[in-house]
Amino acid sequence: DGRGQRYRHWGYSDAPIRRFATIVAVGRRQGLHLGVSRTFCFGPPPEQLHRTHHHAGLLLGTAFYFSQAGWTVDAVFSRVQRIYEKFGAVAEWRCADQGALIGYDPCEQQFAPGNSRTLQSGQALFWHPSVGPAAVGDSLLIQPEGQTLLTMSQTWPLLAVSVKGTTIELPGILSRDGQSEWAIGDG
Repeated sequence: DGRGQRYRHWGYSDAPIRRFATIVAVGRRQGLHLGVSRTFCFGPPPEQLHRTHHHAGLLLGTAFYFSQAGWTVDAVFSRVQRIYEKFGAVAEWRCADQGALIGYDPCEQQFAPGNSRTLQSGQALFWHPSVGPAAVGDSLLIQPEGQTLLTMSQTWPLLAVSVKGTTIELPGILSRDGQSEWAIGDG
């Protein structure tokens, strides 16, 4: 319901969800970690959430597109920063972590400007940019033939973004019926 705009690393609480929420999870299987973010809404998404989620999707698509073997984190990050600037959100990237190398640890190295680490084939990355109340995030694997999205769901709605003429399909906002008693909470 917008708490994520003020508290980018918001934890769980007993506060009811009335309109929308984003769930961010990092899971581990056989010693390896992956991260994912998904946004859902009871009823149609508010206009601000819809707009900022699309902007965050462009950020995520940009990060995915440029996360290639041989590129430095700083080179990828500078392209992500340009998308923040293009949409008038110059300082938004400072409000929360944007991404990390992920693998045997949930966060092996944070991504930030000036990071000279060279990305390599076989590395897994968890990009998770946010804009206002919207946060998106998925894990990808860098491979010689391109990136593979590791956390895509076959049943979640999609958001298509275009980066350098390439369409990238990312998770959209799942809208559920907001009239059901279970969707409203008890407060």
